[in-house]
Amino acid sequence: MRVRTIFSISSVAALLVVLGLISTSIASNHDSCEAATLSITATGEMSAYDLIISSTLGGSVRATLDGQEEMIGPGETETVSSIPAGTAVALVAEPQQHYRFANWVGDVNTITDANAAETTIAVNGHYSVTASFDGLPPQGMNWILISGILVPIVVGLVIFLVRRKRAAHGKIPG
Repeated sequence: MRVRTIFSISSVAALLVVLGLISTSIASNHDSCEAATLSITATGEMSAYDLIISSTLGGSVRATLDGQEEMIGPGETETVSSIPAGTAVALVAEPQQHYRFANWVGDVNTITDANAAETTIAVNGHYSVTASFDGLPPQGMNWILISGILVPIVVGLVIFLVRRKRAAHGKIPG
């Protein structure tokens, strides 16, 4: 009977060593056909985490992980799942017109700069971050609105003063 091996324990162990998940110690007797002894010691675990990214009203967030972009719109929340531990995710907060980026809030301990619109977060756990945006004060004067309010007031005031002056001199048309 012939047994076909899909993969051997040594090939699995070699893969785990390459991934850095185990260290190995192999002893074998090369003079005979005896089986080799394989000792496997775990050196770490491969963990994956979720990153929840939100944006307040007034702007959006572009998150980039391994060349893949995720766009989170104003007031929305997205979860990026299964991020390997230690992975850096690029975050860019993009304010809408009449808004400015304020800061990142939430689990900001591993964000490079929580006050910068363009930054990165090192994912070493399950995190939740939010881009916070503030409204800008109005820029300049709206002269059309101001003139629309002031012109009738000025015209009415002029008419009132002219009539008052004429009444004082007895020249009110009848």
